[in-house]
Amino acid sequence: MILIVVAAVSAAQVLKIVLMVLAAIIALSVVIIAHELGHFFTARRNGVKVEAFSVGFGPRLWGVKKGETDYRISLLLFGGYVRMKGMESEQGKEPHEIEGGFFAAKPGRRSLIAVAGPAMNILLALAVFTLLWFTGRKVPRGVLTTTIGYLEEASPARKAGFLPGDTILEVNGQTVHEWKDILGAVAFSAANTAELTVKRNGVTVRKTVSVELDKEVGYRDLRIYPRMDLIVSEVEEGSLAKKVGLRKGDRLRRLAGERLYHIGQFREILRTNIGKQVDLLVSRETRRPRELPLSFAVPAPGLGVKFVTKGSPAQKVGLRAGDLIVTAGSEKIPTAGALEDILNQNAGKVIKLKVERGQHPTTGHKPREAPEHNLLGAHLEVGFPTLGFVWDVAYEDKKENPFSATYSAVRNVVLTLKALITRTVSTKGISGPVGIVGMIAKSISISITTFLYFIGFLSANFAVINLLPIPIVDGGHIMFCAIEKVRRKPIRQKTMTALVNVFFVLILAFFLFVTRNDIVRFFKGRSQEGPGKKREISLKVPAAGVSLSADRGQTSPPET
Repeated sequence: MILIVVAAVSAAQVLKIVLMVLAAIIALSVVIIAHELGHFFTARRNGVKVEAFSVGFGPRLWGVKKGETDYRISLLLFGGYVRMKGMESEQGKEPHEIEGGFFAAKPGRRSLIAVAGPAMNILLALAVFTLLWFTGRKVPRGVLTTTIGYLEEASPARKAGFLPGDTILEVNGQTVHEWKDILGAVAFSAANTAELTVKRNGVTVRKTVSVELDKEVGYRDLRIYPRMDLIVSEVEEGSLAKKVGLRKGDRLRRLAGERLYHIGQFREILRTNIGKQVDLLVSRETRRPRELPLSFAVPAPGLGVKFVTKGSPAQKVGLRAGDLIVTAGSEKIPTAGALEDILNQNAGKVIKLKVERGQHPTTGHKPREAPEHNLLGAHLEVGFPTLGFVWDVAYEDKKENPFSATYSAVRNVVLTLKALITRTVSTKGISGPVGIVGMIAKSISISITTFLYFIGFLSANFAVINLLPIPIVDGGHIMFCAIEKVRRKPIRQKTMTALVNVFFVLILAFFLFVTRNDIVRFFKGRSQEGPGKKREISLKVPAAGVSLSADRGQTSPPET
C-alpha cells in the first residue's frame, strides 16, 4: 500500500511537471506564431513570395503546398517561422536582384513587413488583455492597494518611521495607484533616495528615505511589502492552532492588540511576546459572521539560521539559511547562548541537532559573514514561533482596461531596457529563456487567467525587443532599410551577413549569461527543501568546546 501511494504521488508530480512544460511551450509558441503571421500576411500583400510557413522547427513532419507556400508542421513543436524568398544569394544573384524576393521589395515595403511581426504581438497582447477585462484576473487584494503591510527589520523605510497600515500616495512626486507602481518608481530611479508621501490616520506625511540596491535581484528596493489579508487555509492536527480553536477560513484581524496587515508582522508580534499570553482576534464566516477572541501563550520557537557562511562548519554538516534549530540532543534551543552551553557540555561528543527546514523566514539583505568569533559559521537569531497553520491571502478579480494593460506592459520593458543601459538595474534582474519558461510554468499553476495574462505580457515584451535596432531582429531590418533609403542603393549582402553574424554572437553570449543567472536561481531555489521538513544533523563538538558569540571567548571550531 505504501509503495502504491508513493508511486501515485510521484506520478502526480511528474504529470504536473509535464503539464507545466507543455503550458510553457504553448505560451511561447502562441507568441512566436502570432509574430510570424504578421510577417506572413504583410509579405504576401506586398508582393514578396513566401516559400514556407512552419509551425515548429526542424525536419518537416507533414504539410500541404498551396501556391508557392509550403504550410508545414515540423518536428520540434516550439514556435515557428516564415521563410521568404530571396533572403540569401541565389545562382550568383544578390538578394536584391531576386524577383519576388524580400530584398527586391522597396525599403518602405520591407520596413512594413518587418514591423508587422511586432505589431501582431501588440494586437495579441491587446486581445488577451481584452478577454481578461471581461473575465477578470485573480490577484492578491493587497497588490491593488498602496498600503504597507510589512517593513523588514533593517529597511530604511522602517528606520524612517513608517508603519504597517500607512498608505503611500506618492513616490518622488509621482502618484501611485497600485503596489507595482511603487516598485517601478523605486527600481527605475537612479537616485539613492526616495521621497515618499504617505497617509496615516488621515494625516499626510512626507519623508525621504534611502534606497538600497538589492544585489541578489539586481534593482533598488525599499524592502517593504503590501498589505495582505491573512486567511487560514489549513490547520495541522495536534498543533497549538488546533488547540486554541483556529479553523480553516478564519481571517486573522488582530494580535496582541495590533491590527494585522501581513504575515511578517504577525511573526514579529509573536516573537516579541514569547512566553506571554496574547489574544488573537479572528473573523469567522458562519451563518452569522462574527469576530472571535482566541487566547494562547506564545511558545518558545527555537533558533533560526539566517545565513550560513560558505565553506563553514555549519554548511559542511548541512545547515542552511531558513533552518529552525529546534533541539540539540534532547533539549530545546531558545537562544544562541543556550546552544553554545549545550555544545560545550557535550565537548568531544557527537550531538544531534533537530532542524525544521524552511521554518525561519530569511527575507532581507544577508550578511556576508557570520558574526565575529562565531566559529560555527552561521548567523543565528531567535526564531519565529509557529502555531501550526498554513496561511493564504484574500484574492480579488482585477479588471484592467486592455489599452492601459498593453501600454503598461510596453512601458515596463522600455523602462527596463533604459535602466539596463544606464546601469540603474543590473543584469541579475533579467531572466533568460530558462527563467521565462519557469515563470510561464508558475503562472499556469496559479490560475488560467494568470497564464493568459503572462502570454499577453510576454507578447508585448517580444514586440519591443524585436523593434530594437539590432541586425538579427526586425528592428535591424528597419535600420537597414533606413540606411538604404539615405544611400539610395542596397547594402551589400556580405556587409549585412557580417553584421548579423557579429550581433548573433553578442546576443548569444548575452543569452548564455542571463541563462546562467536563471540556472543559479533555479538551483538556489531547489536547495531550499519544502517548509516544515524535519531533519537530523550530526555535529562533532571538539574536546576544547566551541564559541558562538564574541563575549564567551574563542575556542576551537566544531569538527565536520
